[in-house]
Amino acid sequence: MPKKQPPVSNIQKDPPPIQTIKNGKCPSISGKSALTYQIGRNHENALFIRIIGNTGGGYFGKDWAAVEDIIIQLEQCPECITSMTIAGLFHRRSANNAGFALAVILAEGLIKPSEKKPRCFVAQDPKPFLDAMGKPTALRKQAPPKKKKPAPIPVVTDEPDETGMEPTS
Repeated sequence: MPKKQPPVSNIQKDPPPIQTIKNGKCPSISGKSALTYQIGRNHENALFIRIIGNTGGGYFGKDWAAVEDIIIQLEQCPECITSMTIAGLFHRRSANNAGFALAVILAEGLIKPSEKKPRCFVAQDPKPFLDAMGKPTALRKQAPPKKKKPAPIPVVTDEPDETGMEPTS
């Protein structure tokens, strides 16, 4: 009689932990409170940010947000960034997270205030930030390196080669 297999669980295991590599403080966008945040790295070397403190009364979630996802969102509308630009990364979390995260990425140099549009920000080159965090600047997964072609196998014939030398056996 075949052994009965245990049922497969649909519950995902906890993701691997994220190691904090930087603790920082910055003002909120309104300037009414100070935020404390962390930048972390997971086992795949991906960077994440999260808010861990607020001196004001606004609530927030302490979930990590992938920096790569944030940068992708910034690239979608690089000239008019608001908290709504990254709000989709914080669904089902506190409504303050997107605004607080905007303050963090402003403090980290990923955006700067727009000179043309009030209350908007402009994306900046992420390379200095990524370099400072020790992250390779190529964010997206790259194709694996091409395999080297094997060295050609010499062909042995009884014919003289291009030098006119007879083959030796």
